[in-house]
Amino acid sequence: MKSIHTIISRVHAILNGKRNESPATNQTENLWKKCFSRMAGVLALLLVFLGNVWGQATTIFSQNFEAANWNTAAGLSPAWTSVGSGNNQWQMNTYTSGWNYTTNGAYTSTGANNTSKSARFHTYGALSSSTGDLITPSINLSTYSNQPKSLIFWMINEDGTDKVDVYLSTDGGSTYGTTLGTYNTYASWTPISIYLGTTASSSIKIKFIATSDFGSTDIGIDEVSIVNAQVFLSSSSWTPPANVCFATVECWGGGGPGGSASSNSSSYYVNAAAAAGGSYVRDVVSVSSSSTYTVTVGASKAPTTITIDASVSNGNPTWFGSTSIIYAQGGAGSPSVYKNNSTGNWWGNSPGIGSTSACIGSASSVKYAGGSGSTNNTNTLFGGAGGSSAGSTGTGSTTTSNTSTSYVATNAPTSNYAGNGGNGGNGGATGKVGNPGLFPGGGGGGAFDSAGTLVAKAGGTGAAGLVLISWNNTVSSTPSITGTYCAGETTVTGTGVNGASI
Repeated sequence: MKSIHTIISRVHAILNGKRNESPATNQTENLWKKCFSRMAGVLALLLVFLGNVWGQATTIFSQNFEAANWNTAAGLSPAWTSVGSGNNQWQMNTYTSGWNYTTNGAYTSTGANNTSKSARFHTYGALSSSTGDLITPSINLSTYSNQPKSLIFWMINEDGTDKVDVYLSTDGGSTYGTTLGTYNTYASWTPISIYLGTTASSSIKIKFIATSDFGSTDIGIDEVSIVNAQVFLSSSSWTPPANVCFATVECWGGGGPGGSASSNSSSYYVNAAAAAGGSYVRDVVSVSSSSTYTVTVGASKAPTTITIDASVSNGNPTWFGSTSIIYAQGGAGSPSVYKNNSTGNWWGNSPGIGSTSACIGSASSVKYAGGSGSTNNTNTLFGGAGGSSAGSTGTGSTTTSNTSTSYVATNAPTSNYAGNGGNGGNGGATGKVGNPGLFPGGGGGGAFDSAGTLVAKAGGTGAAGLVLISWNNTVSSTPSITGTYCAGETTVTGTGVNGASI
């Protein structure tokens, strides 16, 4: 596998090489030069075309459930459907109308990624084995034919045997296929990705069927999206479909972990600095359906152990194929801070700095640094705030003042994963741990160990990275070559990759 830019450069190297062969050899070489010249021209045009069509994955559909007072699924815009009544009807998480035991069964946080709303199924009140359906409006995928599609949603279900099954309809909800997946318990809001293939139906629907266990916690769904890419939330492998020659790969590195803090003084405190967000790299690569490629997604990164002069632990990198093809470095972490004397407060002064210095891609690849973390070197009582990860359109946001919250990512990740970065984690308030960075790639916040507690506080965890792979498969498996070879001329007719004319 090679970058298309590498192929073009090698063709030009052949064209520009000096020869000392005989005239007959030179005549043959001139014919080859004509062929190579035309090939290089076609490849260059394809590169421009690919750059325009595959600049990045896009979001086809999204719903974050944050609309004011939507209450039931029919109140969303466009309207969703909830098949069921009473305890078996999906509702806004705070609505609870028609439910028994309305003060029970809630989940810890009301929405994914620090949002305030979500869709909730009341398994605390619904009888065991009873169900309730949550169905999207009709979604048109016809303008995305021959492109991959993935469903992304977040789910929480803290314990029990209740579950959610996901189904796809390509005929507007008249029929549904077999389940795309069954999802059970998640102690906190967790992203889930389901590959939908290249379906191009003009009327698809997604159905979430909750099955109750009459247990102690409810089920939540949030931030539902469909993107025209194959989504990788964890490390895996990828085999291109038949006739796919090129793909756009987008990689987010994992966020760095924030600094931990510890004081052995009953009179003074320690604030730790925060980490940087992960970087972003995008490139077009040539691929073959006869090959399988490694996809390595940087996992979330816990903070360093609290010791004197603790070494810095950086966020985990993300790469495609190998570390020499596309590589997005993880965000720089912040060291732990330990105070072992009883005079004066102490501030961490080494926040993680966003960078692309270790990122790898072709000469035409897009690279953006994550935002830097902040340090709190004043007497205000909180740790530093984490930097956001980079987005597909620019560098991550950097905290530029000592505040207890991080700056929002350049592209806030509210149910729109195509191109968005993850926010940095808030700095820990008085005597608190640093907050984790948000997916994808947000840097962790710094911890704050207040005077008198004498209990070490951990920094915020750096968020995991992400990989999106997109393509547009319009390549014929049986291209036609017509014309007569004469005096070094060959005419090729047909359609090239992604519709480019040859």
